[in-house]
Amino acid sequence: MATKRVMMASEIDAIIKKLEAYLADLKKQWDVQKLPAPSWWKLNRVRMATGTSFIIDSLDKLVQFVEGLIPAGTDKKAAVVTLLDKLFDYVITPCLPIWLRPFAPIIKDVLINFLIGNMIEFVVAKYNKGIWKKDVNNATLKATYYLPRTRR
Repeated sequence: MATKRVMMASEIDAIIKKLEAYLADLKKQWDVQKLPAPSWWKLNRVRMATGTSFIIDSLDKLVQFVEGLIPAGTDKKAAVVTLLDKLFDYVITPCLPIWLRPFAPIIKDVLINFLIGNMIEFVVAKYNKGIWKKDVNNATLKATYYLPRTRR
C-alpha cells in the first residue's frame, strides 16, 4: 500500500489554482457550442444529450489531468468528483426544465457520486492496464457482452 505524501500548503494552493483554471477552460469549451436555448417547461433532449456527452468526455480529460498533476498516494478521485460536481451544475442543471430543477441535487448526487465514481475507477484501471486499443473480434465481443440483434 502506497503511503500518502504530505504536501505543503504552497503545493496544495498551486494544485487548486490549476484545477480551477482547468475547470474554467472546460466551461469555456461548453459555452462555445451552438445549442438550442433551454426551455423552462420541457426537457431539451439535444441539449441534454450534448451536455451528457460533454460531461463523460470531460471525465476522461479530468482523470488524465489529475493523474499528471496530483502526486501519487493522494486522493485523486475526490478531486475529479469535485470538479465534475461543479461542471454538472454549470452544464446539466441549466438544461433541466424549471419543474425538474428542485430535483437537480438528487439527480447530481446519484450521477456524480455513484455512476461517475464507479466510472472513474474503470477509466483509471483501463489506463493503468493499458488495454484501450486492444483488438477485439466480434465473436469475443458477443461472448462477453449481450448484443441485441437489430431488425432490418
